[in-house]
Amino acid sequence: MSSQLAALNQWVEEVARLTQADTIHWCDGSAAEYDLLVARMLASGELHALNPETHPNCYLHRSHPSDVARVEHLTFVCTTDRSDAGPNNHWMSPPTHTRRWMRCSTVA
Repeated sequence: MSSQLAALNQWVEEVARLTQADTIHWCDGSAAEYDLLVARMLASGELHALNPETHPNCYLHRSHPSDVARVEHLTFVCTTDRSDAGPNNHWMSPPTHTRRWMRCSTVA
């Protein structure tokens, strides 16, 4: 599966290459996709079903212990307009972010 937009497909492929992604999953929003994702997370232990009598189809999600918490000083809102970041966020222009990110990429 991919997008009908060639530019989006190119961008996804480039980011996958730079991040050395093992797989690419295009979300389709279907019930089958939901069921597959829930089954995978239940099997891995990331997702825990709550009491089906009191909370049917409800889950507790726990990320993997190796996931790191958000680091405020390294988190930026990247838009063309600084005011989009709001008063409590760090802002960076998209071109600046792209240059910095590319320098950090091990494949670039």
